[in-house]
Amino acid sequence: IGTFQTQKTATELKNLSKIYSHSLNDGRIQYFVGPYYRHQEAQNALPSVKGKGFNDALIVAYNNGSRTTVETALKIEQNLKTPPTSDDVSFRVQVGAFSDFLNSNEIEQKYGNLKKSYTLHTHINNGLVVYSVGNAKTFEEAKSIRTNVAQMGFKDCFVIAFKGTTPVPLSDVVK
Repeated sequence: IGTFQTQKTATELKNLSKIYSHSLNDGRIQYFVGPYYRHQEAQNALPSVKGKGFNDALIVAYNNGSRTTVETALKIEQNLKTPPTSDDVSFRVQVGAFSDFLNSNEIEQKYGNLKKSYTLHTHINNGLVVYSVGNAKTFEEAKSIRTNVAQMGFKDCFVIAFKGTTPVPLSDVVK
């Protein structure tokens, strides 16, 4: 969506769903919509984002949590035997939920130590801004991340599940 000097509210971000943010070292905040697991999914979403007034929005690519070029991501996608779909299940560890986005100082205070080991994800669920870490493919892997995060002082953390980019009840995907 864009990079901004100050924290934006959900209203300022036009109540787009699936919003994620990332604090940069210089204090600016990047906002994203996604993730999308196929380039075509991101391409299909781009006009809607631009239509909400984010004319400079563009597609960026990540591979295993690290930024890469769209060209590299397309090559990786082409080489996958079974490309990921929006129905794929993944797990994260929720570390907080708030009525609005935290500013960069609040994020650093609450999650600075955690961010040394994990990427901090943000999404909106039921009107709350949810902060989570990890991106596990299995529930067992997510439980291990949860144990590590709890040992770092986040005693109330717990595993959450996603189907594609949509949060789903854990009971729907873990039997």
